[in-house]
Amino acid sequence: MLMKKIYYWLIGILLLLVVTNPSIQSFNTYLAGTPHYTPHRPLNLLIVSVYVTGKATYLGVLGNFIHLDNNSPTFVLDK
Repeated sequence: MLMKKIYYWLIGILLLLVVTNPSIQSFNTYLAGTPHYTPHRPLNLLIVSVYVTGKATYLGVLGNFIHLDNNSPTFVLDK
C-alpha cells in the first residue's frame, strides 16, 4: 500500500514538471524589453529546458527561468 502511494506521488510530480516546462514563447515573453540575441533552446529534457541568448544561459523549470552564471558554478535567480 505504501509503495503504491509513493508511486502515485512520483507520477504526479513528474506530470507537474512536464506540464510546467516553459516554452520558447514564454521565454521570449520573459525577455521582453531587454536587449538580447535571438534565443534558442539547445536542450529540451521534457521536465527542464536550457535556453541560450548570446552569452547568457537560462534553465527553464516549473514555468520559471533561472539565469545560470557562466563565470561561476553557482546560479543567480532572476526576478
